[in-house]
Amino acid sequence: ERVLLANTGRNAADLEGWFLEDRSGHQMHLSGTLAEGEEKEILLQPGKLPLNNTGDEITMIDPKGNIRHRVTYSAEDVVPGQPVLFS
Repeated sequence: ERVLLANTGRNAADLEGWFLEDRSGHQMHLSGTLAEGEEKEILLQPGKLPLNNTGDEITMIDPKGNIRHRVTYSAEDVVPGQPVLFS
């Protein structure tokens, strides 16, 4: 499974200390930098952030513990082999 991060801001974004968390509290720490307008595909490490095909929630949290973005999907959104798209 993969997550695509996109920097829609006007400056580079340092991902050091940021992490993704699912509804069950599983976490995957991020690193690196996203340039202005850059997209980066993150391959989810097995067992670190297992996303459920029955629905789940992915939260992006900054180094200070602030929720910066959250998306939720349901079983109806999941089609095997196809991405779940959020706008």
